[in-house]
Amino acid sequence: MHLELSEEQELLQQTVREFANTEVKPLARELDETARQTAAMVDGISEALEALSDKNLSSDFARTEAIAMIVSALQGQDRIEQRCDKRERQKRRHR
Repeated sequence: MHLELSEEQELLQQTVREFANTEVKPLARELDETARQTAAMVDGISEALEALSDKNLSSDFARTEAIAMIVSALQGQDRIEQRCDKRERQKRRHR
């Protein structure tokens, strides 16, 4: 048994495929990257808190290490925001 799509069904299939490739796929990649960077940020802040609570480190050293870790984690958050802003600007241009 061989079934063929009608012309209307083929057009719908093509439209859905184009939408998936131009809208859904890039968004999925962006969400994956955002989740990865967010997890890295949380890990960095967790490490900073561990450094602050480490009794084997001097408090000045622990604070310095924790600050460096938090700054690094927040830079990751900046990259997420910049990417989201860029995507919004691109969407506005295509409207």
